[in-house]
Amino acid sequence: MYISICLILCVLSSAFLFWTIRNGEKVRERIRLDTTKLIKRNYGTGNTNATEMLVDRIQRYFTCCGIMGPEDWITSNYNNQTMDENSNMMMMNNLAFAGDQRVYRIPKSCCQDYEESCPFRLENIRGRDIQNLKDIRGLNNDGCMNKFEDFIRHKQLFIIIAGVILVGVQVLALIFSFCLFCAISRQDDK
Repeated sequence: MYISICLILCVLSSAFLFWTIRNGEKVRERIRLDTTKLIKRNYGTGNTNATEMLVDRIQRYFTCCGIMGPEDWITSNYNNQTMDENSNMMMMNNLAFAGDQRVYRIPKSCCQDYEESCPFRLENIRGRDIQNLKDIRGLNNDGCMNKFEDFIRHKQLFIIIAGVILVGVQVLALIFSFCLFCAISRQDDK
C-alpha cells in the first residue's frame, strides 16, 4: 500500500513538473485571467476581505499596481460602486482621484510608500484626467503581471531544481520502501 502511494505521488509530481514546463504560456495566461478576475470583479465588492488582503499584499510586495498598470482600477467593480461624487476625501484604505464629474479610487497599496504618509494627496491631483495616472508622483506605474512574470523568470531555475529534487526524493523513498518490503517478505517466508 505504501509503495503504491509513493509511486502515485512520484508519477503525479513528475507529470505536474513536466506539464508546467511544457505549458508555461498556458500557466501564465491562466494566472493573468485569474488576477484580472480578482482585480476587476472581486476586489472591493465587500464579499471577501481575503481577496483585498491578497491583492494589497501582492501590490506592496512587487511594488506594482493593477494587472497591466493603475488604469486597470478605473474599469474595475471597485470603481463602479455607488460613491459620493462630491467627496474629495481619502477613503479608509484607498485613494480617490477627483476628475471632472467622477471620483476614481485606487487602492492605497499602489503607493510607493504604503505608510500613512502616502506621498501624494487628493488636493495635488484634483481635476487630473485618468490618462495622466502614470504622471502621478508616488504611484506605482508597473503592472503586477509583468512584475510577477519577471519574478518567476528569475526564480524559474530554482523552481525546476526544487521540483526535480522533490521527484528524486520520492523515487528514493519508493526504492527504500520497496527494499524494506522485500526484506520483510523474506523474513515472513522463513
